[in-house]
Amino acid sequence: MPRLNIPATKINLIRIRGELALAREGYELLEQKRQVLLMEVMRLMDGLKKQRAEVERSLGEAYDRLRLAEVEAGGTRVALAALAAGRGREITIRERSVMGVVIPVASAVEEELRPSYSLADTDSAVDMAARAFHDALDHVAKLAGLENAALRLATELKKTQRRVNALSSFFIPQYRETLKYLQDTLEERDRDALFAMKLVKAKSEEEA
Repeated sequence: MPRLNIPATKINLIRIRGELALAREGYELLEQKRQVLLMEVMRLMDGLKKQRAEVERSLGEAYDRLRLAEVEAGGTRVALAALAAGRGREITIRERSVMGVVIPVASAVEEELRPSYSLADTDSAVDMAARAFHDALDHVAKLAGLENAALRLATELKKTQRRVNALSSFFIPQYRETLKYLQDTLEERDRDALFAMKLVKAKSEEEA
């Protein structure tokens, strides 16, 4: 690892020693952050798998009920009921922080299903289909939140990993090599200076 090209002075020795200590401290903190993010990403991936299965189950059930409603009430009535349904459930998004990364937690607002279409013109199968889609929305919202959170955390994990690698593979070795060079050079100068002083003293004593 090439060292920094700086003069061998005591000021630079003190500076590099301090920067090396900061780099090591930064590495420890980033490594801790990396481990927490990695565990959180793994936890989210497990949650994503389960939530996707729940979304597939709930939407599968909803579409099954929709097909049954079309058979029993007719496609036209089902389409008219869908047009009259109005807006769906509200989606709320909370935020939480993981190692400084803000991630969303999405869910559908709990509310009673109140059909806005005429009950006289529809079949009970239409109501059951509407209920199934109403219930499935919460699972879809949670899945969207989990996917967004996993993406944000994975992006931050990748950035943190790059910083950890840069510190451990480049900056810390470079500072360490520079510090060794400065220490060795200054110690050699001190030895040379001490030797020169001894020679001067010895010569003075001979002349006396």
